[in-house]
Amino acid sequence: MTRSAFDEARDRRVVDDAIGRHFPCRVCGKLTLGDTLSQYGARCLECFEDYGRFGQRLRYVAPLTPAEKMAALERLRAIIAGSALNPRAWAHRLKAREESGEMLTPAQRSAWLDTLTAHRTLDAAQDGQPVQTRDITQALTVTGDIRRPDYEGAAL
Repeated sequence: MTRSAFDEARDRRVVDDAIGRHFPCRVCGKLTLGDTLSQYGARCLECFEDYGRFGQRLRYVAPLTPAEKMAALERLRAIIAGSALNPRAWAHRLKAREESGEMLTPAQRSAWLDTLTAHRTLDAAQDGQPVQTRDITQALTVTGDIRRPDYEGAAL
């Protein structure tokens, strides 16, 4: 029997009846019976089995042994000691990250560049090399040792 007329209302009822009981899985999006989704926490059976299989493995974290705790503590002490010895270590780390190809934000790049440039100027002045007063003032402003003059016409 061939169909001689298109009945949009009838076709819509057939589709709604067939699909109306199916909803997307919240993990993979596959259309699944509503009863199945209700039973497995809004997941299709495959996603629920994956959740059960991988979820169990991810839940358990083995406690650290005393030796592992001591090793972690020693690494932390080394990091803290290194920062105390070189207060500009953060700037050098950011510079190394950028030189290795990592994309830094403009604020990160500006922070390490301004800081290292300012301290290079101050170190040169302390070593007795000729440095203009304006450059020293600008470097001290960047490091926060002096406030930026807020009056108009101030030359830095």
